[in-house]
Amino acid sequence: MQHLIRTDDFTIDEIEEILADAKTFSDGRFDRILQDKLIITLFFENSTRTKSSFEIA
Repeated sequence: MQHLIRTDDFTIDEIEEILADAKTFSDGRFDRILQDKLIITLFFENSTRTKSSFEIA
């Protein structure tokens, strides 16, 4: 998948594919897909918005 910058960057077919994937994931078949996985978010710049978002979460 490409980087998501703007929704205008996607074709209608790509948006429909993303929505179809989301519907598939929402039924719970992939609940354990990230089990035993480690996910890291790395930021190279300070951001008040990012800091606030993580504190609220």
